[in-house]
Amino acid sequence: MNDDNKTGRKRSSVSTMQMFSEAMRDLLPYSHLPYQMASSILIMFGIGYGLDAWTDNSPLFTVIFSTLGVVLGLYVFIKSALELSNKKKRKHPSSNDASDNSD
Repeated sequence: MNDDNKTGRKRSSVSTMQMFSEAMRDLLPYSHLPYQMASSILIMFGIGYGLDAWTDNSPLFTVIFSTLGVVLGLYVFIKSALELSNKKKRKHPSSNDASDNSD
């Protein structure tokens, strides 16, 4: 009975590790998206801040370029997420798609 418990635990931990590994493999392509968004916002903020310092317009260019950075960051974030999602769907078609083709 003791051997069964050890085997059961081992099988359980292996399946848990496999599930964790699969989840990490599925999420890894999306891990760069927050950094990509933050960098676009910070770069645009820096450009606006630099233009404000150069032209002595206090918050004008900072506000404009920061807003532009947020919009650009969201656009790139959504575009990248959709591309990755579509690539995953093409790589692993669902069983429903296969059953639709058989009709």
